[in-house]
Amino acid sequence: MRPALPALLALAFLAACGGSPAQAPRTTGTGQVEAAGPTHGTGVPFSLHGIWNAGVGRAPIDPRSRALIAGLAAEAALEHSQHEIPTLTTSTYGVAVAEVPAGAPTVRVTLVDHAPDDALERAWARVPLPSGARPASGSDGQLVVWQPATDRLWEFWRLRRDAAVGWVASWGGAMRHVSQNPGYYTDAAWPGAKTWWGGSATSLALLGGTVRAAELRDGAIDHAVAIGIPDPRAGAWATPAQRGDGTNSAADALPEGAHLRLDPHFDLRTADLPPLTRLIAQAAQRYGLVVRDRAGALTFYGDTQIPAQPVEDFPWGHLQVLRLKLRTRADLLGGGR
Repeated sequence: MRPALPALLALAFLAACGGSPAQAPRTTGTGQVEAAGPTHGTGVPFSLHGIWNAGVGRAPIDPRSRALIAGLAAEAALEHSQHEIPTLTTSTYGVAVAEVPAGAPTVRVTLVDHAPDDALERAWARVPLPSGARPASGSDGQLVVWQPATDRLWEFWRLRRDAAVGWVASWGGAMRHVSQNPGYYTDAAWPGAKTWWGGSATSLALLGGTVRAAELRDGAIDHAVAIGIPDPRAGAWATPAQRGDGTNSAADALPEGAHLRLDPHFDLRTADLPPLTRLIAQAAQRYGLVVRDRAGALTFYGDTQIPAQPVEDFPWGHLQVLRLKLRTRADLLGGGR
């Protein structure tokens, strides 16, 4: 049995990020992670009561949880049989994060390959995007610019440089009052904002569930973690997701937007888990996992400063689906990505 975060393995894993592990979250006498809310300081993105930052220890479970998790566990078993391991995806399909200071120079980012959106184009007229910014290298080309001093962020899908135009992107969003935002796009996010803004397929904010390099250095992920799954439910999604691109009509298919929790009775103190898996499992028990996107395989999302890592032996079968509130395409008033 592996001890919790053995020193040599943890140091080897975290060395690529330039740091060392910190103390793990407190546990109860039974080894269960306490269900207390987050202990963030100032400058944290999104409301402490929203989907990314609120504790889920006492949240009600959906009546269909067992069947939905059985389907997810079957997918994990299938991938394992094909010698595929769920991954913390980073440089390719993760999220590049540019955290910028007040007064950083701004540039225009032009909306291309999409129907005009006057409000979004105005929001992108002055973006403090660093000249050396590099979006994730995969086809999604995702990047978030976060400016804590002004409490604003901008996010982009398929961001790239055009020789004639400069910075361009195919879709994305912008938020004011980020620290008060619930963690997804609403019409209050920015003047003229739409619920179908955002670089994810669900309008859930990219920054909220992304694992950051500093969190691995500190040895704690103090927020929910975003995941991608193959073939989420077709034609429906769970709030607070605002839209979805699911393809699976099966009754046990998880919808995008689903909020999962690692069973509070699962004893992480004695669980035989690798260091990275343990950190994500701790976050899943305190804050949950959120299905943010459709992916080719089971995927956790990290920032592009982290080396891509396998997430081995994750306890998929011990997850629980929190109560779902489903919406369908009939509820969606407009298009998006």
